Amino acid sequence: MLAISKNERFIGPAFIFLASFFWSFSGLLIKLVPWNAMCITGLRSLLAAGVLVVYMRGFRIVINKTVLLAAVFMSLTSITFVFANKLTTSANAIVLQYYAPMVVVIVTALINKKMPSARSMIATVSVFAGIALLFLDKLGSGALLGNITALVSGFCFAMMFVVNRLPGARPTDSLIIGNLINTVTGIPFYIMALTGAASAVSAASVTSAANAGMAGVSGPAAAAVVSGAAVSAGTAAAGGIAAGVGPWLAILALGIFQLGFGHVCFTIGISRTPSISASLISTVEPILNPIWVFIFIGERPGTWAMVGIFIVLASVIAYYLTESGQIDAKVKAEA
Repeated sequence: MLAISKNERFIGPAFIFLASFFWSFSGLLIKLVPWNAMCITGLRSLLAAGVLVVYMRGFRIVINKTVLLAAVFMSLTSITFVFANKLTTSANAIVLQYYAPMVVVIVTALINKKMPSARSMIATVSVFAGIALLFLDKLGSGALLGNITALVSGFCFAMMFVVNRLPGARPTDSLIIGNLINTVTGIPFYIMALTGAASAVSAASVTSAANAGMAGVSGPAAAAVVSGAAVSAGTAAAGGIAAGVGPWLAILALGIFQLGFGHVCFTIGISRTPSISASLISTVEPILNPIWVFIFIGERPGTWAMVGIFIVLASVIAYYLTESGQIDAKVKAEA
């Protein structure tokens, strides 16, 4: 594992928190884009990759096994989470994904060949319980395939933290590659959306022209009927891909702000933060979601949600304070 200097102890966690802050706007912004889920994933990933390239000040990627493995886990996390949201309830998808800190604790223990500390286990179980309470009133049985997909997403999310702490890891390179994988994966969905729109436009034009002719409408009036129907049909068939300026602004925010800035903060933070601490800090993402919903939509969190928020925050803060205390004790002992 990579060594962490005393001076960087608070910098890394602060950037992981910032990454989670940016990521937490995902649900709110996605609701503003009435497009196919894979189109959203691919386009925002393309924009996020561009932000990372600008951050790197050039396209200089080093490829090794660790970088590729981290890229695959990043890509799978994004794709499986999108599908989980389609196949089961959003609450199930979020709660099941955030068993990730438990996975990080177990996998890290296996890599280090030592039992996880009681402190780590208590913190991860407490955080998971808090997140479950946060969405208690929204949890349901869901679909089995969707719940399994959410569990896969949680495992991949956990491995992002683990693999990016291994020797040879280059988080920025991995995230660029992972985002490009998502962009390429979305190509068939872009094509289907666009060809579907073209077919719908053609069919709508023929039908509208026939109807206009039957109604005795001709000239500019008939052209207006055909054009209006074609635009409406094209927008609907493409899953809203041609709809207005609003969805495109939301996509720009998702790609540049929510995912791009989030990934930049993650690359800075993960190289300075142990994987267990980073995964626990990232759990502020689901507790920020209801806060944004309350601020922008006015939906007030319930009592259990507030209890869940308190448990998550208290668990993360307690873990980090005890972790810092142990580091300070080791530093004094070695001085």
